[in-house]
Amino acid sequence: MRSKQLLVTVLLIVAMLQDITMLAMAQSPSPSDCFVTLRGMTGCMESVIDFFNNAGTFPGPDCCKAVLQICKSCWVGFGIHNQAVIAELYSFCSNLTNPV
Repeated sequence: MRSKQLLVTVLLIVAMLQDITMLAMAQSPSPSDCFVTLRGMTGCMESVIDFFNNAGTFPGPDCCKAVLQICKSCWVGFGIHNQAVIAELYSFCSNLTNPV
């Protein structure tokens, strides 16, 4: 009886781990999918790159709306690993598109 319970427990754990792995893979879009919203907007990708390079350029309202649609995990695929800079971009864009 004990061995059946152990077997069932192990099978449940394996099934849960597979579900978690599949969910993680489903939530990690490819880098090319991440920035499709920026590519269609003239100057948007450039202003975001300049923002990350501290060039004093800030995205405009329409570009910020597109930025806010991009999941935060996409930026790592883009080569941006500094979470503080990503948070600063999201904060700037949130304030620009939704002023208090």
